[in-house]
Amino acid sequence: VAQMVNNEQPHILLDLNGYTDGGRQEVAGLKPAPVAVNYLGFPYTLTIPEYNYILTDRIVTPPEQHASCFVEKVAFMPNTYMVNDHKQNQLAQIEGEFTPDDAKNRSLPHKDEELVLANFNHLQKLGPGTFSLWTQIMFKHPDAKLWLLRFPKEAEPHLRREMGAAGVEASRLLLTDKFASVEHLRVKRA
Repeated sequence: VAQMVNNEQPHILLDLNGYTDGGRQEVAGLKPAPVAVNYLGFPYTLTIPEYNYILTDRIVTPPEQHASCFVEKVAFMPNTYMVNDHKQNQLAQIEGEFTPDDAKNRSLPHKDEELVLANFNHLQKLGPGTFSLWTQIMFKHPDAKLWLLRFPKEAEPHLRREMGAAGVEASRLLLTDKFASVEHLRVKRA
């Protein structure tokens, strides 16, 4: 792939994935273009020196916090780095309440009923250190639930085993499948 890109002689390689599904950081690592830019898919440093820039905004990447964390030079967009259009209005998903009854009807926890720790990234982004911190919090807070995305599903028995090894009931781990776009933001308000 890097050779194919290089054959086209581009001036800039724009990586729209970062560390997300389909990411191919190794291509940029081979420098098929003089400049490589991380944009959109992963709004944080890739920690790969071959990336010259990250394109972001001052909300996602506060200038006072990035200096020591980024290997890329930070290029700030004037308003927002996220590209959207009027057809992607999510107002209907966030209007109204998501009540404890709404959560119960979907077999979900609710912040008004219990402490909900949640992360909806793919599980390969979940490291053992973070998982250990969550189990420590759950050990100290018996009402806490950990809500994760079931992706990949093969991770579920391993997570339950590790939770049990940390002295936390595995039943306090909730894994859910991805929600349809029309429900996504509403449900995540639980």
